[in-house]
Amino acid sequence: IFQTIMDFVDLYNETIAKINSELNEERYRDYDPLTDTEREELDEDQIEKWTEKAKSGLLKSDTILTGIVGELRSDVYGFVDGLSSDYDSLADLGITTGDYTEQGKLYVDEEELRAAIEADPEAIQKLFTATSDDGNDKNEGIAVRLYNDVLNGISNITEKAGAETDYSLVDNSVIGKRIKDIDERIEDYEDKLELIEERYWNQYTALEEAINTLN
Repeated sequence: IFQTIMDFVDLYNETIAKINSELNEERYRDYDPLTDTEREELDEDQIEKWTEKAKSGLLKSDTILTGIVGELRSDVYGFVDGLSSDYDSLADLGITTGDYTEQGKLYVDEEELRAAIEADPEAIQKLFTATSDDGNDKNEGIAVRLYNDVLNGISNITEKAGAETDYSLVDNSVIGKRIKDIDERIEDYEDKLELIEERYWNQYTALEEAINTLN
């Protein structure tokens, strides 16, 4: 039980750190994606370094990720209703947060955790795994809340940005639809340019013929 909880805390900290690193990554606004022409003028190493700068900070202050990390932090800070008041929060197990600058990182008092496990292992199991019959998340265990919020976060990300799949050729995400709309507009402009080019060519040909006639 002790090791499972320690692994849980480590994975939570890794997850929070990863999301926070994306939210706080520096944005280099002078580095736009390279065009094909610009790529031809650079070597592979230069292209790689430029692309790394261009991609940096794309998720800085992203509202979806900010919402996800906020939910996760709320999950581990909260109490679980319907349990013994001795063990209805992670703080009762010696699991607490550090300074606010660490953005939600958890710390474990191992002696306090071992003592809690020794005193009432069943209560601790419920603290993590309790389920709610009425859909009230206040009655759900910490791990259950986290699981549900992570799934909801994945759903929100997929709805906006789509997902890499091998079984679907249709991308109905917000970004996917925008890309499709831009592609369609590009095709329309290309068609219009072809018509303009043809019209100018016909005018040029007519002008050539008129000059020849005058000569």
